[in-house]
Amino acid sequence: MMRFLIKRKKKLSPDTLLILYGTKSGNSKQVAQEMEKQLNHRQLKTYCNNLSNVSPVVLQQVSRALIVISTYDDGEPPVSARKFFRQLHAADQPRLSELQYSICALGDSSYEQYCEAGKIMERRLNDLGAAAFHPRVDCDEAFADPAAGWIKQVTELVSGKKSSSQQEQLVSLSQKNAYTGTIKRAILLSTDADDNPTYHIEIGMEDQPLEFMPGDLVELQPQNPVWLAMSISKQLGTTDFQSALVNEKEICRLSIATLQAYAHHTNQAKLLAFLDQKEELGRYLQKANVLDMLMDFPAAINASTLLNLLPPIHYRQYSISNCQYKGTHQLELIVKSVRFEFKERVHVGAASAYTNETLVAGDSIRFRHVSNPDFYLPQDSQKPFLFIGAGTGIAPFRAFLQHLQQEKSPAKVWMIWGEQNHHSGHRYYQEFQTYAREAACCEVDFVSSRTGVNKKYVQDVLMEKQQQVAEWINQEAHIYVCGSKVMGKGVREALKQILAQTSNQQPEASFEKLQWSGCYRESVY
Repeated sequence: MMRFLIKRKKKLSPDTLLILYGTKSGNSKQVAQEMEKQLNHRQLKTYCNNLSNVSPVVLQQVSRALIVISTYDDGEPPVSARKFFRQLHAADQPRLSELQYSICALGDSSYEQYCEAGKIMERRLNDLGAAAFHPRVDCDEAFADPAAGWIKQVTELVSGKKSSSQQEQLVSLSQKNAYTGTIKRAILLSTDADDNPTYHIEIGMEDQPLEFMPGDLVELQPQNPVWLAMSISKQLGTTDFQSALVNEKEICRLSIATLQAYAHHTNQAKLLAFLDQKEELGRYLQKANVLDMLMDFPAAINASTLLNLLPPIHYRQYSISNCQYKGTHQLELIVKSVRFEFKERVHVGAASAYTNETLVAGDSIRFRHVSNPDFYLPQDSQKPFLFIGAGTGIAPFRAFLQHLQQEKSPAKVWMIWGEQNHHSGHRYYQEFQTYAREAACCEVDFVSSRTGVNKKYVQDVLMEKQQQVAEWINQEAHIYVCGSKVMGKGVREALKQILAQTSNQQPEASFEKLQWSGCYRESVY
């Protein structure tokens, strides 16, 4: 039978300033903790905690709540905050008429559902009768300045005192540190059915050592393809801004904000009508870039004006695929080239094209380190591990296996890895085979979806071996899933079916318990 941990509830006094945060990369936590520091500096009583550690009951105990929440995936709260959100939206959730609140929402304006988790939280609190004593503040990727402004304004309101040069304590928020590494080598791992290659990339960090954990990520700073910048310059009739298009502005992806701003400045009739076609617009934004916008919706616009409409070039996230051994200063990534045709024009992923096709051994590469505690291995766990990944989603599991091997962990490991085509020349395939042979407690299933007689996906293995999966779940196995959103959805549905056959609850409820227990973690993209 499955056993799940129940957190102890904390009773708060009504005058406590409640600070709650929901985070994935740590930015929301940083903002919340800075808010706590500023309020404590003014001798105010606070209670700060992760949304994963509390229930909406705490909102009934206090008169004021400060909430910092990031948006993950397509407008959803971080995984660790989803239980709180579900409980808050329950039909029997008590009214919160005595509660006043303020929300700081973190997001990325390149996505249509910008800061959506904060907006969802605000709507629900209002529905329950709560009232905002300070307007919601939305923070883009460069969150430090607007978040600092929110902290200062809220601190003045709740303390009843304006800041003065004698009283004011500096609000300290920082973006992630930027690092510079050196490409040591790139090894071709595989090529998919569309001839898109996947490379194992090794980055040396001898001059600027970086400490990281298995499960962490890096955000690569790309350069845009020169040919794309030249094509955009041609449309604009000038090459004056070509350097900025290559190095500074986001042109490989087109956001709803950019499209709307372009429509507003040009008053382009076709585009204005297109913005109301939600489904078609969504499909367009999944693939379009800035050149598409200029060619599909031509309009007279000054080049400098367009440049001001474009957001800064975005960093791209990749899972680190190696464990950091003592005394080594190297990180490794798996990067698959993104290249496809849309509107009979070639499109590429900025970071993958830059890393795989532009950089060579000896070149420098800039990136930021992203802690990912929601996807860490548990400390000192001897319970089984079930790793489920597809394609480049295998990256963190390679790091996990290296770590378990280094720690001489006695835990059983079962890994299910899906690829279009597994082959003996694939470096990781060889590594995992060797690990399975040498570790008696390790089992690996290699799943091919495009070749062989038995074409299948990782979720097919779960269903074929559902009795074994159920046994591992009953042993409180730690389940980790990494790969595409489609793969993640398939895995969740398979697990729900298996859980439905081994418990008396509905599939959704059983799976939620698995999540809330901390035994299920996913990182999908």
